[in-house]
Amino acid sequence: MDTRLSYDNTQGIYLLNGLRVLILKRGSLEIIQNSISKILGLATKTILEEAIATAFYSFFSDLKKNKSLRQGGEDRVFEEISYLINDMGLGRIRIVSKDTASQLVNLENGFNSGLNELKSVNSCFQADGLLEAMYRMAYKRDAKADEVRCKSVGNSDIDQFSVKILEEKQQFTYIESESAYTKQENTENIELTRIGSIVKLNGLDSEIIPAVLFPYLFSKLRRLIGPGVYGIERETGFQIAKHYAMYDMNALNEKYGLSDFEALSPMIGAGKINSTKNEDGTLKELDIYDSFNALYADDLEEKRCSLLLGLLSGISFRLLNVYLTFTESDCSSINNQFCRIVLATK
Repeated sequence: MDTRLSYDNTQGIYLLNGLRVLILKRGSLEIIQNSISKILGLATKTILEEAIATAFYSFFSDLKKNKSLRQGGEDRVFEEISYLINDMGLGRIRIVSKDTASQLVNLENGFNSGLNELKSVNSCFQADGLLEAMYRMAYKRDAKADEVRCKSVGNSDIDQFSVKILEEKQQFTYIESESAYTKQENTENIELTRIGSIVKLNGLDSEIIPAVLFPYLFSKLRRLIGPGVYGIERETGFQIAKHYAMYDMNALNEKYGLSDFEALSPMIGAGKINSTKNEDGTLKELDIYDSFNALYADDLEEKRCSLLLGLLSGISFRLLNVYLTFTESDCSSINNQFCRIVLATK
């Protein structure tokens, strides 16, 4: 598969072969896992595993629809997806052994065993889901992946998984990706720099994920634990922002002709951000078009961008030397236009 990454400066989004993705500093997915596990403990496994499996299976399916993922036999499709996952900075997949019902798989330089805080157990829940998505796509059969060796526990220098191939299945949960099949005037190609299984973008070790993953995940959590999920989501965004502590956001602003918080657009592909300031030069409000945080629509008409609020709060200190707290006065998940972010009143 020919992996092509581009940035649409008009929309403030990244596209991988025409499908919208987020680009995060490596370790951000584990910050998500750690934040959730502090509340749910080992129950986090089932939720994350399913969310990752669904989001990536859907992403692979849409790459097949737009003919980026080439047709072929089961092994050929599996190989194609393996190359793609490596290009996305998620690790190198190698099959160690296999038979008709199960396979032993290594994930080298995997994305899910560097910052895990659940050190007493194998905790690559998200890698389990990623492998399950691969097998669904390649073999059209459900699969169950379980980690048998884990770097985070300290008993191995690789992550190794036992994958049981289950019954044939014609239909899996599917979420349509946001796509842009035609090249826009203000779109630039982004070079993927890869050192082994590490992908560097914007000067950082990075991981690339389907843009719909976070909103789908937190929608699931909302149904499970209620509105309290938004506090978890906000704190998660704040911790991800801290993960960028040494990042030069001003360089991005200069490159793209942006100011202050607008750098979040090329930093991760958050959506187009327009900032408005008061007469004294202080921030008045931010309008975010195509916010990644509001992509997945279910039947709950609520403001959705809590992860984005946490990100903005976390990067405010880098930009302004003070931590700001934000609230969402309007959301595209309700008005279908834009999300408006304002400073929270005390």
